[in-house]
Amino acid sequence: MRTIFSRKNDGSSVSDTVLTQKNLESGDADMAKWPKRVKHRNKVLAKIYRPCLGRDSYRVTWYAANKRQMKSFPTYAGQGGAKDFAEALVKELARNSQAVMLTPPQATDALAAIERLGAFYQRKLLVPVRPCAKSV
Repeated sequence: MRTIFSRKNDGSSVSDTVLTQKNLESGDADMAKWPKRVKHRNKVLAKIYRPCLGRDSYRVTWYAANKRQMKSFPTYAGQGGAKDFAEALVKELARNSQAVMLTPPQATDALAAIERLGAFYQRKLLVPVRPCAKSV
């Protein structure tokens, strides 16, 4: 004969096991889901970390050229926030854009080089062109 405990105990469900997990408050439920993972076509390409002890900013981290990169933001959402940056970044990472592979100092050096080349080409174009000698 099978034993059915709910009938035997008359429906009382007093548990002798102490709950070890703390239930989250409704406001804390979102805070438990950190770091936020930013995906492109179901592949996590960046993560957003919330502020914690010792850091007052949201941080976006990603891998470029086999190195971990990080950028900090004062806000999570809104224009100029970590979420907007991360969403734009994962699109660039998915396209294998060379621009996101540069570290901030390398990007600064590249922009300075482009400005110097632009000035060089402008000076080259401003040099008067000598007319060719006519052949007889």
